[in-house]
Amino acid sequence: MSETQVGSAAVSQYFLYVDESGDPGQNKSITTHFVLAGLLIEAGSWLSYLKRIKSFRKTLRCDYGLRLADELHAGDIWVAGGDFRRLRLSYKQRRHLFTEIAFFLRGSSEIKIIVVSIHKSQFQARRINIKLYAWKLFIQRFENFLLAEGAHGIVIPDEGSEKVIRDQLRKMRLYNPIRSKFGDYYRQEIVRILEDPFFRRSKESYFVQMADSISYLCRLRDNATARQRKWGLHKVFKIMKPRYLLQANTTDRYGFVYAQ
Repeated sequence: MSETQVGSAAVSQYFLYVDESGDPGQNKSITTHFVLAGLLIEAGSWLSYLKRIKSFRKTLRCDYGLRLADELHAGDIWVAGGDFRRLRLSYKQRRHLFTEIAFFLRGSSEIKIIVVSIHKSQFQARRINIKLYAWKLFIQRFENFLLAEGAHGIVIPDEGSEKVIRDQLRKMRLYNPIRSKFGDYYRQEIVRILEDPFFRRSKESYFVQMADSISYLCRLRDNATARQRKWGLHKVFKIMKPRYLLQANTTDRYGFVYAQ
């Protein structure tokens, strides 16, 4: 376990790699849901897990022709875009690839997965920034985990919307009212998440690419096309059940946080 000395106490450190799936705008004809998903790993397991991911990527190179330098982008897998354009995978192969990714993550005991899902139709009549609200819920769940573990953590999202995400975290460090189950509010400022988020280009980070696949498959739970349902992609998220942080939402069997 990786630990940092803070005073006389040893404090564990966690990295949370985050990506999104779906359109965060109010137009639900594009996607009905907006999802944030994060791959949570303890710092002491980081290097060994990186080696495991590289080994998995070598398997994908043998099975599908995906080079180690190619970007494993879930949306491109399905539409045969990006680095998947040249591979010409059949729909059966695409479905099998998603399943392989999900089983790899299922077997990754080093990680936990946090998921926040926003059903956009709930907010059509309200003037709300869906991405901002999703990040507020997401940051709070990460903070709750760190408090329970007595640990500190760092957020590492895919690049994009840097100001929105950075400002939200800074705001929650200063003022963070939370509604209790009794209807009133109490304050719980963010104290366990260190520094501003460190943004990474997805193409340059295997960890962010894994978070991308997670967010995509988790969105399909509620927001899959007819063709995706035909090939069973809306069920693949279930494979990863052992890895979900169930305490993020104990009312959902997979721990998904659904906005109210």
